[in-house]
Amino acid sequence: MIRTLFVVSATAAAAAALLVGANPALAEVIAPAPAPVLAPLKADLVISSHDGSTFTVTNALCGPGEICIGGSGYASANNFRVRVTINYLVFHFAWFYWESWTGDEFVASLPPGASLTFPYAYGYCSSASITIDPDGSVPERNEENNTGYFIASPRAVWC
Repeated sequence: MIRTLFVVSATAAAAAALLVGANPALAEVIAPAPAPVLAPLKADLVISSHDGSTFTVTNALCGPGEICIGGSGYASANNFRVRVTINYLVFHFAWFYWESWTGDEFVASLPPGASLTFPYAYGYCSSASITIDPDGSVPERNEENNTGYFIASPRAVWC
């Protein structure tokens, strides 16, 4: 007769081996499944809103298709930069040309679910590019959603 022993730990496996003794054919030992490996906690920085004069960066709790359980399993985003680049058209007498300006803002910490709003301005005949964590220093669940590109609606047809 074969007895099946369900083992719940390594200590129990050692005890089961002692019970079986010199005749291993008397018992079948079923070891427990290995414990699941939990993925490391990660942040997810996104541009959550933009209105032409401010934009908001959020450490999102859930992305599309994700299940959100009260913020558990998400990490703070620490020591990252937010970069804004403004490209604008300059008129000088009979010619015009493009110039650009870039500015960075350092963020020490952004907890899961928290947001920060940044003011900025860009005018007619211009565009803005916003990049969160341009250096990739924050491990994220989704590294593909860190950039936004916005174009100002031109007042004149020739912009």
